[in-house]
Amino acid sequence: MNRHILIAILAAGAVIFLMGAAVRTAPSRTRGERRLGWPLGMRIGVLLAIPFSFAIIWMAAQARPSQQMMAAIVSGCFLLGSLYLAYSVFLTRLWWTAQEISFWHSLGGVKTLRWEDIEDWRYLGWAQAFRISGQGKRLWYSPMQSGIVLLNKTIARKTNIPHLVPLDGDEIG
Repeated sequence: MNRHILIAILAAGAVIFLMGAAVRTAPSRTRGERRLGWPLGMRIGVLLAIPFSFAIIWMAAQARPSQQMMAAIVSGCFLLGSLYLAYSVFLTRLWWTAQEISFWHSLGGVKTLRWEDIEDWRYLGWAQAFRISGQGKRLWYSPMQSGIVLLNKTIARKTNIPHLVPLDGDEIG
């Protein structure tokens, strides 16, 4: 029992550390555009999560017959979660210029919104992500990405939307 509590505390500490590192890091900048990124710790963690998921699947295969269903569900969730994180970290991009904000992911291509077309912008606790929407498009970004403080301040400055998003990066949730 104590071991599980300790593991949960360590995992929460790791997430807080990664979010803090992301908030303190400025977005990358090239030729008039700024781009959100992922901290090195997050990228390494995601790369380690995939083999860790296969280790969990192997451990689940050792379960007693009465526990096999639950073990399969847990191991499947670990695998799907690590694959989703890998997709988010390595196969999505968000960037902005003085005129617009754009989001790219490998399955859906590029979506672009001009600043004046943004209709809604908020942090969604159930998704643990920020969502910008307008013109029938939705752009998503994570609070663990580098540069969100500057992006949030830029959105607040360029739109007329009430501030439903914390601008300092410290009060997410």
